Amino acid sequence: MNRRRQVVSQSGGAFGRPPALNLSLGRSPAPALATLPCLTSGCYGRPWSPKVRDRQWSTTPMRSSTGKSLAQNPEGDQVRRTAILDAAAELFAETEYHGTSMRMIATRASVSQALIYYHYATKEQLFEAVFERHATDVNKKRRDLLEGFLKDGPAGPGTAVEELVGILVQPWIEVIGDEYRPTREFARFVMRSSYHDDEWSQDLARHHYTDLISLGMAAFRKAVPEFDDDDAFRAYFFSLSMFYMPLSAPERLTVLRGKTTDMTDPAALLKNGTRFAVAGIEAMRTSKLDKSNN
Repeated sequence: MNRRRQVVSQSGGAFGRPPALNLSLGRSPAPALATLPCLTSGCYGRPWSPKVRDRQWSTTPMRSSTGKSLAQNPEGDQVRRTAILDAAAELFAETEYHGTSMRMIATRASVSQALIYYHYATKEQLFEAVFERHATDVNKKRRDLLEGFLKDGPAGPGTAVEELVGILVQPWIEVIGDEYRPTREFARFVMRSSYHDDEWSQDLARHHYTDLISLGMAAFRKAVPEFDDDDAFRAYFFSLSMFYMPLSAPERLTVLRGKTTDMTDPAALLKNGTRFAVAGIEAMRTSKLDKSNN
């Protein structure tokens, strides 16, 4: 009897206390305040956020490509984003698009990978942002110059072709001479990509250069009225391609020549390359006239 009364009492029956209600809704009892992790910015009461998490997890002082500590810059988030874009630009130039990982970019920029993904969900999105930052201005300048040539430029061989070649090449020469290393190196990477025939390089050309090619062909047809679209296409690519290697890989020319060559000097390259292009395009024009007269 005593055993039965004891069991009933422990179970909260009629002869014992009712069981205590569990109001924790399945959660474990709250730990003492002293054991709670610090989930606020410096534990001063501001809510925890991914940005705070990134700052707390990173033990490496974040620095830009110039070596300046990002923590000292009041612009904060924008400075970190700039560091990411600049690091990506340099790495794309050094190891190409497929050889560059988000981890490599994070290490170069001295930020966490989580912060990169916070701003750019994929490497493709990051590349587009890098292109927008470092190469869009070149394309815009070339586009504006080509449109101006089509509107007011001279027609006919000689001077018109010389001016047109300068329009196509001069913006690249200017950006290659940029003092800001990420911009300079990324421009070289974009030019080197023109040699590649993989699917990614084809997509890059279609997305960023289709309208420029159309404008360039129209400009060559104006400069050389005898040209059809095929002739204009040849003139456009022959004129540009001979400049791309000296501009994007000047050290390679020095190695191949065995000594310093003036082809690595932008001014001499533009002068001699333009002369070569004008002569070649004039030869194309003369050949076309000879065929039409026969």
